[in-house]
Amino acid sequence: MPGKIFEHYVHVSGTNTFDVPEGTVSIGENAFAEGEYLYTITLPDTVREIGKNAFANCVRLHNIRLPEGLVGIGEGAFQGCSHLDTPLPDSVQFIGDRAFCDCWELRNIALSNLQSVGGQAFMRCSHLKTVSISGDSLSIGTDAFAKCISLRSARISTNAPFRADGLFPGCSALKEAVLPDSTVSMNCCFTGCSALGEFTIPGSLTEFDAGNFQDSGLRVLRLHSGIERVSFPENVTIQRLAAIEVSPDNPDFASVDNMLMDKKTGELLMYPPGAEVLRLSRDIRKGLDNAVRNCNRLRKLIITDCGKTLELNLSRGFRPELIPNIISGNYTGIQSNNIRIPLLIFDLDCCGSEKAQEMLRCRIKRVMEFIISSGNPDFLAPLLKYDIIPPERIDEFIAMAAENNCNEISLALLDHKNSDGGYSDILSQFSL
Repeated sequence: MPGKIFEHYVHVSGTNTFDVPEGTVSIGENAFAEGEYLYTITLPDTVREIGKNAFANCVRLHNIRLPEGLVGIGEGAFQGCSHLDTPLPDSVQFIGDRAFCDCWELRNIALSNLQSVGGQAFMRCSHLKTVSISGDSLSIGTDAFAKCISLRSARISTNAPFRADGLFPGCSALKEAVLPDSTVSMNCCFTGCSALGEFTIPGSLTEFDAGNFQDSGLRVLRLHSGIERVSFPENVTIQRLAAIEVSPDNPDFASVDNMLMDKKTGELLMYPPGAEVLRLSRDIRKGLDNAVRNCNRLRKLIITDCGKTLELNLSRGFRPELIPNIISGNYTGIQSNNIRIPLLIFDLDCCGSEKAQEMLRCRIKRVMEFIISSGNPDFLAPLLKYDIIPPERIDEFIAMAAENNCNEISLALLDHKNSDGGYSDILSQFSL
């Protein structure tokens, strides 16, 4: 750049301030580097460029006014200036790699004419709270804002194709993030952003990969109509995700009760692992094993079938891998009778077709064993109501109940048999 270049600062004992000469247009490479005693530096309005490592590790530097008209800030220019908190002029267009890395006191960034921001440019700016940057042709390097642990809001805008790769990893306080609609990738963009509650995928992206939100606090994910591919890798868990919302105009995916469905096949693709209430219809079978694998926060399971609904309160030790068995009617892996018996009764209460009743008759001994072990005659009511117990086996179950001292169940079965016109004297074998 033509004009005066300030090339090297020489420390004068007993001083901590310095005025850069008027007419200077560029601060040279390493000009003030390691100036550990500098507290205040005055730059003239003519400065347009700050070179590589120009103020690196000026650890006591508090005051420096960057002039309006400054265009470029070089690689590592203020790296390690841990007490620096100075506004960046809106004229800045280029910020180099690590330019403000470890500037702990930097608080806010608002720039509207940027063209490029280097990798790790603001990494570990631990007091940085807001970022609002834009430019007609903007690019930002990897880890530009990594580990900015106080960053709460980030808004980025540009019309050019934008790569949001690795922008905010470890930004644990980030609550609001808006990326350009021109975003073409966002690999590992929000890993470790534990405060990020909601996010809308930029309109230009056609794929979603949950790996970009690994260990984040995401609770609501919004997918637009142009999303064509969704990936939830097995080794990735978004533990707090409670709702997946899909635009109704999306031809491939749909959102039903906050879960992600394949619109064409009806397959359940993903149930939010952070949801505490799981709503499922017996019609959903395909994809169920994979979709509920990480639902470790479940507290209630709601099942619908044949127009009826069953609500089950789940214990904290409930394993989500049992859900496919529950939906298919196989309850052998469930240890708690508080869950197992209501499920069995629900099955009986929902039977309608002859085929369904025949299937249940084949399981009737197992059902009766569960009812007798519970000792609750109310569980018997649906079996009697729908005439599920085969007449030729009713004496067997009367005897089974009597042997287990379940007198009320024995008598209820006997009354049911007598009401059909067939008196039984089997109870004479027992002392009731």
